Amino acid sequence: MKIAFIARGDAHKWGGDLLALHAIEKGIEESGHKTILTPSLLDATDADFVFLSHTGFDQRGAFDFLKNFDRRIGLIPFYEDFSRYYGPSYGLYVYVHSALLGVQSFDLSKLFEEPELIFKHIKPCPRENLINLKVLKNAEIIIANSRTEKELIQRDCPSAKTQVVHWGAGWGIETENMDQTILEMTGFKSGEYILQVGRFETRKNQLATIVASKDVDIPLLFIAASGYQPIYEQVCVEAIKKWRKAPTIIISQELPAYQSGHLKIIQMPKNELLSKEAIMGAFCHAGLHLHPAFCELPGYTYLESAKMGVATIASSWTSIKDYFIDPITGNYTLDERIAYVAPYDIPAIKEKIQNTFGKKYSQEESNPIFKRTKWEIAKDILALIH
Repeated sequence: MKIAFIARGDAHKWGGDLLALHAIEKGIEESGHKTILTPSLLDATDADFVFLSHTGFDQRGAFDFLKNFDRRIGLIPFYEDFSRYYGPSYGLYVYVHSALLGVQSFDLSKLFEEPELIFKHIKPCPRENLINLKVLKNAEIIIANSRTEKELIQRDCPSAKTQVVHWGAGWGIETENMDQTILEMTGFKSGEYILQVGRFETRKNQLATIVASKDVDIPLLFIAASGYQPIYEQVCVEAIKKWRKAPTIIISQELPAYQSGHLKIIQMPKNELLSKEAIMGAFCHAGLHLHPAFCELPGYTYLESAKMGVATIASSWTSIKDYFIDPITGNYTLDERIAYVAPYDIPAIKEKIQNTFGKKYSQEESNPIFKRTKWEIAKDILALIH
């Protein structure tokens, strides 16, 4: 059997979603099947089964094109609830940006007293996943990566043939003698910095990290691939300059090198993404992983940091908690290494930073999600499409 995965053309700029597709692709190859990961529909016309990905984009034309070749079609949708997160993420951006500009009545200290103020500045969501309703209805199988994602898909399309297949964590990279690249690049010592990984955008919510930690005397490190919201990125830079007191470093694929005061921007070598080993080393050496995202599906960075035994502050709006809930008993199956907080709750984020920074947990955690391999993920998917 030949299985094709259609990735969007800018996939070289993206992180967890591409990692998931690559892992599934390799796992299926290990199972004895042929695979191809490509942005081109033409490359998939001879495949026995084709997975489209990302329903944040209009997939109707791709679906119709492949149907003309009588292909079997599935979806790996990374199905986001835009209607939930778009408005609040924009509201937080507007409030912090206005405070940065000195607009009257936008006082940053008020966010520590009443974080719900951001909801006064939301704006309507400009797009909906329902543009792909026909595709959701007619796809042979839809692979959701969590119970929450499945329920969201079924909410919008009750007839969708949706099954949950959990991703894994780490993808077999050894956690002993971890890569020192990040320590060499930054001059930070192991265990002394807060880490957030992900391109700068309102959904990833770097502004909440910056504001919540502005008075916390702990170094902060961002690792950011190329994004599509340059204004947001610049607002984050200016917010760091104005409010952050401790050293802050951005390792960026896009921003030019810069150093002034407590802020330093380091360009990724040749503007190319850092190696997976370097990123895993960054997690291993962090004193805390902080990612108060408005939306993550489910959030590879949470899985990676938790696997490494690094204290992690995760957003309660993401689906990562599904990975640690026993489906039979409903009991939470992981220790306290992951703390959950609403993405807009600035005072709660600050409190979690102060209470969890520096805590370490065993890398021998027995939770099965940390032992899950790409082959096991592929086996689950193959069982659904055979």
